[in-house]
Amino acid sequence: MSTDYLSMFIDETREHLQAWSDKMIEWEHSHDGTVIPEIFRAAHTIKGMAMTMGFAQMGEITHHAESLLDALRTQRINVTTDGVNVLLEALDTLETLLGEVEETGAETQLDIAALLRKLDVAASGEDKNRSNAADCGIDQQSQVLAAVVEQARKKGMRVFEFTIGFKEECMMPLARFAQVLQQFDPDALLSTTPDSTVLDSGDYRGDISFIVASEDDLEHFGERIADVSEVFVKAVREWMDQDLHSPDPETLSETVLPENGLIAGEHVDAVIVEALKRDLYVYEVGVRLATATAMKGPRMFMVFEAIGGQDHLLHTQPAMVDIESEKIERDGQFIMWSTSGGDAIDRASLELVEGELVEVGEC
Repeated sequence: MSTDYLSMFIDETREHLQAWSDKMIEWEHSHDGTVIPEIFRAAHTIKGMAMTMGFAQMGEITHHAESLLDALRTQRINVTTDGVNVLLEALDTLETLLGEVEETGAETQLDIAALLRKLDVAASGEDKNRSNAADCGIDQQSQVLAAVVEQARKKGMRVFEFTIGFKEECMMPLARFAQVLQQFDPDALLSTTPDSTVLDSGDYRGDISFIVASEDDLEHFGERIADVSEVFVKAVREWMDQDLHSPDPETLSETVLPENGLIAGEHVDAVIVEALKRDLYVYEVGVRLATATAMKGPRMFMVFEAIGGQDHLLHTQPAMVDIESEKIERDGQFIMWSTSGGDAIDRASLELVEGELVEVGEC
């Protein structure tokens, strides 16, 4: 890792942690919620830089803290003592990790699982016991879902799983989700995550995943979802026969993008950091083409055009020259920038034909 990049990361992360700390103190004394967006921006920037540099623990903590701060700034949940305390705990842990990075160039291995759980519980506003109880039925639910999907595929239907998010200006996300569902036959909906007990509560504002079965193709689905304003698609995948025979949810959740860290190496780290400093949104996108796809290179260029053209790209795997010469198998990964959040996949990219999986992650 370049010492220049590391030094820049340490200096800028320390500045953002100090801003986080200062605003927390101001918030505790004044109870002025207008400082929450400033803490959110600090967490968001630290998350992007940490994941870019490969510091997974710092990235995970800030990602979960960002979810809590987003829930607070949009008033999906009320401010509580527990919420404030866990944000301070997250801040202390990040400062500890940064200190180790400054001394050794690497993160110390801390057990952050308990901290992440506390951040998630605070962000959801749910009781801890309720959260633990909800975990008990996961295996059984995934077995039932796999059986339902298998029956749908035996009837000749295609099964798609969408994950949607809501734009920041969206005031009534569950009403928008209801509009999405109105685009489909009620019998087509197989599952939602979270389930109906959470969605029916009326105050959920996070991402929603849903599985639908239909004879329609992906383009048709994409057009329907794109007709609903303030909604954007974060990921879409088609369930195939090989997905149906394991009760393990991790097995069912096939991915193109790596679970930890970004697809880029050191050579684009500085570019990503610079984009984040300019308040641009940076996304990593993974596309898996169907096995039978002809002209895979041109198909990937269709995706590039869908997100605004090649000038929005910061990095691709395979390299652009390999894509141009058709040296591409099924998976393509790229990093792109955007001036606005939540629209990395628009109608055009949803209409990607012969694609089995599209994933988007924010840096």
